[in-house]
Amino acid sequence: IIAIQCQTVSTEYNTSCDDIGKLIWEPRPHVQ
Repeated sequence: IIAIQCQTVSTEYNTSCDDIGKLIWEPRPHVQ
Protein backbone atom coordinates (compact mmCIF):
# COMPACT_ATOMS: atom_id res chain seq x y z
CA ILE A 1 0.00 0.00 0.00
CA ILE A 2 2.81 2.40 0.90
CA ALA A 3 4.53 1.75 -2.42
CA ILE A 4 1.33 2.52 -4.33
CA GLN A 5 0.69 5.70 -2.34
CA CYS A 6 4.31 6.75 -2.77
CA GLN A 7 4.14 6.16 -6.52
CA THR A 8 0.95 8.23 -6.78
CA VAL A 9 2.38 11.10 -4.74
CA SER A 10 5.63 10.87 -6.69
CA THR A 11 3.69 11.31 -9.93
CA GLU A 12 1.54 14.17 -8.63
CA TYR A 13 4.27 16.18 -6.94
CA ASN A 14 7.13 15.25 -9.29
CA THR A 15 9.25 13.67 -6.59
CA SER A 16 11.38 10.58 -6.33
CA CYS A 17 10.56 7.61 -4.16
CA ASP A 18 13.02 5.11 -2.76
CA ASP A 19 12.60 1.41 -1.99
CA ILE A 20 11.40 1.85 1.59
CA GLY A 21 8.71 4.31 0.57
CA LYS A 22 10.31 7.57 1.66
CA LEU A 23 9.74 10.60 -0.49
CA ILE A 24 12.85 12.34 -1.75
CA TRP A 25 12.07 15.98 -2.46
CA GLU A 26 14.72 16.82 -5.03
CA PRO A 27 14.15 18.80 -8.24
CA ARG A 28 16.99 16.92 -9.90
CA PRO A 29 17.30 13.12 -10.42
CA HIS A 30 19.49 11.40 -7.85
CA VAL A 31 21.97 8.61 -8.45
CA GLN A 32 22.29 5.72 -6.02
